[in-house]
Amino acid sequence: MGVLIQRAVIAGAILWAVMAEPVTAIAAPQGQKIGVTAIVRNTVSGTLGNNIRNLQVRDGVFFEELIRTGPEGRTQFLFLDETVLSMGPESELALDSMVYDPVTNAGEMVVNVTLGFFRFVSGTMRSTAYRIR
Repeated sequence: MGVLIQRAVIAGAILWAVMAEPVTAIAAPQGQKIGVTAIVRNTVSGTLGNNIRNLQVRDGVFFEELIRTGPEGRTQFLFLDETVLSMGPESELALDSMVYDPVTNAGEMVVNVTLGFFRFVSGTMRSTAYRIR
């Protein structure tokens, strides 16, 4: 299987895993799953409240979670609206807000970037629905 086909199959499986849970068009409460890790290399951690965990591939990422990568860490997330967000080494961000209606593809996403290297590819919402601070 070619690399591009393999990646497409993996992305489809991850998207299915994210979308398999019921989604409503309301703001996500703290701790609600808003996406999933697609790639995790080396040290990547998530902090939600007082809980710190090391992230693995296919782990959920949650509203108001703080994500950090270590010196050799890299990760990529796939969100409910098919947004893809990649983080490089020694990076940090907070998943501040996610409102998404899968029927109309309307909503809003706010990510607070505090340190590091990022790549952001918007999903199915309008381009004005995304804010990166």
